[in-house]
Amino acid sequence: MTVLSLPDPDLHSNRSKAPVFADHTLFTQKLSHRYEYEEHVTGSGILYMLSGKGDYYVNGQREELAPQSFLVVSHGSRLSVNLPQAPSQPGLLFFHSGLVSRVMESLELPAEKLLQREGAAQGGGDGLPVGAGFSGKGRVQPVDLSFLERIHSGQPGIYTKLSWLAGQADSCSSFGALKADFMIRSVLEEILLQNYSALHISRRLTVIKRSTRIELFKRLSGAREWILENSALPLTLEDMAKTAMMNSQHFLRMFRQCYGITPHQLLVETRLDQGKRMLTVTDERISVICDKAGFESFSSFSWLFRQRYGSTPTAFRNLSR
Repeated sequence: MTVLSLPDPDLHSNRSKAPVFADHTLFTQKLSHRYEYEEHVTGSGILYMLSGKGDYYVNGQREELAPQSFLVVSHGSRLSVNLPQAPSQPGLLFFHSGLVSRVMESLELPAEKLLQREGAAQGGGDGLPVGAGFSGKGRVQPVDLSFLERIHSGQPGIYTKLSWLAGQADSCSSFGALKADFMIRSVLEEILLQNYSALHISRRLTVIKRSTRIELFKRLSGAREWILENSALPLTLEDMAKTAMMNSQHFLRMFRQCYGITPHQLLVETRLDQGKRMLTVTDERISVICDKAGFESFSSFSWLFRQRYGSTPTAFRNLSR
């Protein structure tokens, strides 16, 4: 991994063509002043804030980032950066340009085929397998991460790794470098798996135009994440639809089509899962747990819990001890 300070905004360069990164590259810097970088074509990567807040514009859409969240950008997207708050510290991690497709292929192909391709490469090939993510001539084709180009939160595992990477700026140890590469690889694999899942789910939407399907999925998945984060609050269908910038009936129809359940069903399932967890790991009164999980009454919590888990909350707690 290469660690660099933020690019100089005044440095003239070709901003209409995606940069090529020969190594994983992390741009990070503690800022005491405003920082802006005009729109340019970007490579595949993850943007995040270690401190402070910042605005990132991806293909013209504004995304405000704060600590504990991150934003995925796809190769070929247009990106601009505006960090008005100081002090702050951004992290802009861009993946090795040739590795994204290789990792994607390693996740898709069975081990036997991967071994065959490695053997062919050692026998005189160019070392770049031809297949998913590659052109017929062996040239690397970038993986499309457009479905993930939105704010992601509630994923502390990935954010913890990103934060650790930023702390390696002053480390020169070979162990630190190896661990950084391993960490980035694990983050990349997780992102690619999420992208694969998002692509699969998005195909359930009966929308022909691809750009419309991407935009719809980004809104729906963002709303779904918001529901999961705010499940303890008294949410309405209108509240949920508003986060997706859709009217309530259109949101309800598209959400069910995409995820196979209604937003209300997701909300209830999330609250039940939270209630079950608190029954297991805390000694709080069940009425308190009911309230913290977001249920309006103890009777509805008890009835729904029994329908879902086959016992009352009290019986479940007694059996789990």
